[in-house]
Amino acid sequence: MSSEKKTALVNHLIDDLTTRCNTITNELYSLSESKKSEQKSSAGDKFETSREMMRQEEEQLQKNIIKLRGQIADLQRVDLDKDFDQIEFGAYAETSMGEFLIASGMGSVTFDGKKYFCISLASPIGRKMHLLQSGESFENNTGKVEIKAIY
Repeated sequence: MSSEKKTALVNHLIDDLTTRCNTITNELYSLSESKKSEQKSSAGDKFETSREMMRQEEEQLQKNIIKLRGQIADLQRVDLDKDFDQIEFGAYAETSMGEFLIASGMGSVTFDGKKYFCISLASPIGRKMHLLQSGESFENNTGKVEIKAIY
């Protein structure tokens, strides 16, 4: 993968996460408006249960926004101009197991019809790959994985 494709992948991920964050923010706003407009009915328990469910949903949406913002911040820290000779934060690695962006633990993503793995150095495979160079390998539960190239 050239640095242009790496840049395109990182920018795509940032755009996708930003869109998801905006969608959740809109859901949070709608939920807040629903909470304001809900009238206390004669069935007090029903009203309180409904309010509690909305509060829990609001809390979950806020947690999701925090997680997405963290992933965006991780991706924005990737130095797209740096040439990597070993696997570290911001590196892109082609391996015998697939292609990896070492930045934020997002799992498998599809971009331009191709599957990529976005992992953090804190992940089990990220720890195994950390500081390896092109041509080196590590053992995974699926067997030996060779680092073919690093960008």
